[in-house]
Amino acid sequence: MPRLTVTLIDVGAGDSLFIEAEDRQGATSYALIDSNDEPNWRSTEIFLLRHLQRRQLAYGSPNRLFEFVLLTHAHSDHMSGLKRLLQELGTEWFYYPESAASVEFANLIAYVTRSANLPNGRVRRHQIVNNQTQLPPLGDASLHVLWPPPTPAGQPYDPGNPNNNSVVLGIRLDRVKLLLSGDCEAPNWPQILPSIRPTLRFFKVPHHGAHNGLFDNQGNAVWNGLLNAARTYAGLSTHISPHGHPDANVIQALEAAIGGRVYRTDNNYHVTFETRGRTEKVKFSRF
Repeated sequence: MPRLTVTLIDVGAGDSLFIEAEDRQGATSYALIDSNDEPNWRSTEIFLLRHLQRRQLAYGSPNRLFEFVLLTHAHSDHMSGLKRLLQELGTEWFYYPESAASVEFANLIAYVTRSANLPNGRVRRHQIVNNQTQLPPLGDASLHVLWPPPTPAGQPYDPGNPNNNSVVLGIRLDRVKLLLSGDCEAPNWPQILPSIRPTLRFFKVPHHGAHNGLFDNQGNAVWNGLLNAARTYAGLSTHISPHGHPDANVIQALEAAIGGRVYRTDNNYHVTFETRGRTEKVKFSRF
């Protein structure tokens, strides 16, 4: 039976999501979304090292570990650790949205481009993605880019706010759908919500639970009706310092909508959602 897990790694501040997909034949594929590892704080690296050891896989093998690595948007709390992880673990695909240039982002893309041009580079291929991009499956799970919309080449959807360029990824395994939202802000959600099916079972809360991820300027919850109190789980990669995310109003609204099915990395550490396509559960641990 196929299996899909998504783990929100506790990186202290920022995002790092590890995805593991086992298909019907028992083959396992891996993917990574974002990383905030820094020289003195390598939570993603430590988590992956321990996880691969349990799977009896060598960390730093010359083979490429990941089927894909996705950078949701060009903010440092989502990309500061990616170059090192790409160098050590490798990926078949590197996906990212059109983004306004920053030194850190430009350096990362320059490394990715150089690597893809080498016969044995740690990144085999790279691609700019938008909601018209067709992605290959991960194991038996299908992948759907729900945001951002296409733009002229080289032009981000929002040149002034990278959050509004954030890739929103839908993943579906049989009857269960997950929504991984990056830092996508509230003004974009009315355009995204119509493409989300009612079978949503896991909602990665956008922008670390910031108020502007779920509430518009008038204080309206733009995601009303998205969550199913009987079935949906919500996960937050929190960002307590220095931004104070999550917002208390967001937590209150989530708990009112789905009760005790709200999990956050500052309280629950590594949060793992697991499904076999018809059932689901959440686990959490320090390791």
